[in-house]
Amino acid sequence: YTIASVKAVLFFDRMIVLLCLAAPSPPPPRAIHYVIRVSELEEVLEFTDKVLGMKVLRHEENEAACEITCNGDFDNAWSKTMVGYGPESEGYALELTYNYGVRSYKEGNALESILIAVPDLAAAAAAAKELNYVVEDNMMPERVWIIGPDKYRYHLLPRGPRRSSRGRRRARCALVGR
Repeated sequence: YTIASVKAVLFFDRMIVLLCLAAPSPPPPRAIHYVIRVSELEEVLEFTDKVLGMKVLRHEENEAACEITCNGDFDNAWSKTMVGYGPESEGYALELTYNYGVRSYKEGNALESILIAVPDLAAAAAAAKELNYVVEDNMMPERVWIIGPDKYRYHLLPRGPRRSSRGRRRARCALVGR
């Protein structure tokens, strides 16, 4: 804790008492969200809901192309949908960017895999199989790999009270890039 400011000076029987408020140290930096481009938004929303257990946090429509090409070099309308397990201010979110009129993206220029801890690993694998996604659940104990929409590879772990070597709670989502 650090001293934020002196809020009041109280005089009590010739004794000066300083009342100080302590401000907590800022939290360590954390990943806020990562962007993936999707070619079929409704399909991905079904996958993130039924398989990963994520909920839509917000959705934005953009009539004009992104001027800074944050979603790719496309000259068309686009949308972004944030999905996650709770408010963006408290947890990680996945941003699903949908470029209207784009039906597929070049393979091999995106993430290699997305690591996510899910509430129920067996239920996630069963839901993925029911939706006809490729599920590899015999590679390691308590691990499932799913090839999801747009051929993104999801590496699922069970969510639990595990802690990192530094004693901090592990993030719900992590990303593994190429």
